[in-house]
Amino acid sequence: MEPYTRIDIIGEDEVSTTVTSLLPHREYSVYVAAFNLYGDGEASQIKNFITPGMPPSEPRVSGITFLNKKPFYKPYKARITWRKPEETYEMPVKRYIMLYKSDIDAQYHKREVNGSADEMSLEVDDLCKDLKLLGREYEFKIAAVTDEGIGNNATERLSTPEGKPVQGPLNLRYEVNNRQYALWDEWIKRKLKNVFSDEEAL
Repeated sequence: MEPYTRIDIIGEDEVSTTVTSLLPHREYSVYVAAFNLYGDGEASQIKNFITPGMPPSEPRVSGITFLNKKPFYKPYKARITWRKPEETYEMPVKRYIMLYKSDIDAQYHKREVNGSADEMSLEVDDLCKDLKLLGREYEFKIAAVTDEGIGNNATERLSTPEGKPVQGPLNLRYEVNNRQYALWDEWIKRKLKNVFSDEEAL
């Protein structure tokens, strides 16, 4: 049992005080005694109380790893690993909530993981499903959940590879005998060959 902490309150008209630095979800006991120049008087009865609990602190992220064996195999997969929060205030972790999105997404995707092991991990297998998401930055937020509520987020970021070009250059132009022509695709190129003479065609 920890020793009592003494707080002196000066003034015979003072009948209350504020105690700070109390920890969440702890049982405390308190008593009051008057004192004067001749010493301490008789103490009151001991009163016990329990402080309210708090949601846990943020999980501790260990790392994020790509799982694709070869580049440009879509969709991209990644594994994020974390350890339980440093502070759970003596409450067991019931589950974890992870939110993630790219820097151009409007809304977060949500995943939940049950369990309270010292180290947890989750695989995300839907990164870069759209070509426009190549070369983007993803944001991951992970929070632990206890009976006291959802704790603080741990935030990590991951950039996806740029990817290789999916088509050739567009709006190509060429000039024959001071006349300019544009080539957008092979179909237009073949059509122009039929229209122009041999010395004008490519």
